[in-house]
Amino acid sequence: MSTQSRPSDVVLALSAAQLGIWFAQQRDAESTEYNIGEFFVEIRGHVDPFLFERALRQVVERIEALRVRLTLEAEGPRQIIGVLPLWRMPVFDVSGEANPQTAAMSWMQANLAEPFDLFRGPLFGYALLKISAKCYYWYARYDHIIIDGFSMSVIARHVAEC
Repeated sequence: MSTQSRPSDVVLALSAAQLGIWFAQQRDAESTEYNIGEFFVEIRGHVDPFLFERALRQVVERIEALRVRLTLEAEGPRQIIGVLPLWRMPVFDVSGEANPQTAAMSWMQANLAEPFDLFRGPLFGYALLKISAKCYYWYARYDHIIIDGFSMSVIARHVAEC
């Protein structure tokens, strides 16, 4: 599947590690084996979802890896670093549930079990879950082809700084 690139896009070969993940994901396009996520980034205190998303968007805009989409060309798979795809950060209020933590965990597990579309992107997703008036969980998931565990912690630190 070829993805049209724009003149401003940067087209690169996949790294050796990315290529290994690519081939593994091509064996089973519905697999979520390479989904990585952070379930419990717990934020104590009141969170303004609008301001939180604004900070998150500032960080996401700066990270090239989050602008990656994949394409399959005659010479093999390629990554295109281009315009950031449209995305949103949903906010879920589970504070009224009998067990808010369980409700949040169930939602996050279900989301982590959804495969990414490598060709359409984005290859990341976020959500803010309100557990109580003074407790929120920030959930992040990525396809491992663009982000590793260390990078996830760097992103979280940058969002906290913003």
